[in-house]
Amino acid sequence: MAITDTHDTPTATTSSAVVRRFVDDVLNRGRFDALAEIIHPDYEYQGPDGARLHGIDELRMLVAGYRAGFSD
Repeated sequence: MAITDTHDTPTATTSSAVVRRFVDDVLNRGRFDALAEIIHPDYEYQGPDGARLHGIDELRMLVAGYRAGFSD
């Protein structure tokens, strides 16, 4: 599969590939093992409501919840 970008920089191409892999493998296919390959172990997120996630395991739980709510 070729990745097409509007920018020719290696960073843009790499970022696009990581996002595509997150969407395809993790969100669409539920391959949570891919998270360890594309997400930093010290990942942190703060949502608009102030909720915080720390690490891959908490991201995995969030994504699992989304997948359960929007199952095919």
